[in-house]
Amino acid sequence: MLRLEDLSIHRGTLCVADKLCAEFQRGKVYAILGPNGAGKSSLLSTLFAELSFKGKISFKDEILSFSNHFAWKKKIAYMPQDSNVDASLSALEVVLLGLLDSLGMVLSDEQIKKALEVMDSLGILHLADKDILNLSGGAKTNGDVCFCFD
Repeated sequence: MLRLEDLSIHRGTLCVADKLCAEFQRGKVYAILGPNGAGKSSLLSTLFAELSFKGKISFKDEILSFSNHFAWKKKIAYMPQDSNVDASLSALEVVLLGLLDSLGMVLSDEQIKKALEVMDSLGILHLADKDILNLSGGAKTNGDVCFCFD
């Protein structure tokens, strides 16, 4: 379970979220909705330890801090909406890039299986072998995407 407790997110001196509390259960798909500038991307960037925050973020009882963010990134994959992919990669390969900090020269069967499961849960498994350069803008991304791996 991913848990946010009294989370306040800051971009410089601007507070973009204040005292946010939420729980995200394993096996469920969640959407974060709001108007432009509401802090959706900031929240996801914070989960990936890219923005300063106050409060507590925990995943499976491990608390995120800037001192452990490299280990944390191995458990959370994040694909920002403004990612520009100019290489001929399949959609599956792009999803796997979300695991960049834990990828080696050889992909494990488990990494591929988990990425395919995430794609299936999002209803995009049919795009797995499609070249990302041939997908429409909406098929490439409809906002930031973040997923947690066990």
